Amino acid sequence: MVQVVKKLKGTSQKVKRAQVLLKADADGPNWTDREIAEAFDCRIQTIEKIRQRLVERGFRETLEGSKREKPPREKLLNGEQEARVIAMRLSSPPKGPVLCMDEQPVQLLKETRTPIPATAKHGRRVDYEYERAGTANIFMFTEPLAGWREVAVREKKTKIDWA
Repeated sequence: MVQVVKKLKGTSQKVKRAQVLLKADADGPNWTDREIAEAFDCRIQTIEKIRQRLVERGFRETLEGSKREKPPREKLLNGEQEARVIAMRLSSPPKGPVLCMDEQPVQLLKETRTPIPATAKHGRRVDYEYERAGTANIFMFTEPLAGWREVAVREKKTKIDWA
């Protein structure tokens, strides 16, 4: 397991699972599930599932993961519904304005170290470390057929902001 982490072989999920198991090792750091979840920015249930999989299925399957027992559902629409969607897609656009709306929650980050400017030999260098500076919500409204777009940024998403 230490080799997986040191050499970073495998997928990012495999490396993360190996790191979680190393932190949970009773003969090692012996971190609690809460400490591990905070360190890896995941839910406590995720840590519990990794531990449970180790006990029930063994080390290899815990790291590698397992294939789905059931494939995802094949069809979400029946034939009639699918035909309606296709007909709408191929028909001319509706009369009047077509308005679209989307929202995106974002995490605001602040650099902890000043970036080093670019030189002739190196591009601009930025340290990967950052400090969390809160969150925001970006709302975008557009009328694609008229070429119009409006963007609003809010500190939080309240019912009034959404309306």
